[in-house]
Amino acid sequence: MSKDFLLGTDNGLKIVDYDFAFTTPQEYIRQKLKIVLSTFKGEWFLNTDVGMPFYQDMLGKNNDLSKIESIFIRAINSIPEVTK
Repeated sequence: MSKDFLLGTDNGLKIVDYDFAFTTPQEYIRQKLKIVLSTFKGEWFLNTDVGMPFYQDMLGKNNDLSKIESIFIRAINSIPEVTK
């Protein structure tokens, strides 16, 4: 069972009663999906390969919808806890 620090609405660590809050299994998957799908490729300076290739492959003219769909499916399936 995976868990992580719970992020608040401001994407900062959520603290409850002077202690860090942790995710439930369902919150973990939701939070991980949100992070994976909202990170732009090249945004994180420590690894510029991490993230969704919005500018590189998805935005612009004449983009192939099936290619964009496969990018999203690959990103979602990269989270081992996602089963369907």
